[in-house]
Amino acid sequence: MEQLQSKLNAAKIAFYNNAELDGKVPAYEDLSRIAKELIGINYQLQKTLYGEVRLKLSVPKLLRASSR
Repeated sequence: MEQLQSKLNAAKIAFYNNAELDGKVPAYEDLSRIAKELIGINYQLQKTLYGEVRLKLSVPKLLRASSR
């Protein structure tokens, strides 16, 4: 999950700076795809730990979040 979070942060920075990442400039669809993968993994982890999803995430929330 941490690797995917790092990948999302790198893609966000490349998107906002119009810089190349893995040979191309990421589009919004690329950011959205990575964010959806991260949400899916996070939901699986929450279901394993708590038996239910306690914290709902969305693509816009992840893309607005700080890259720290």
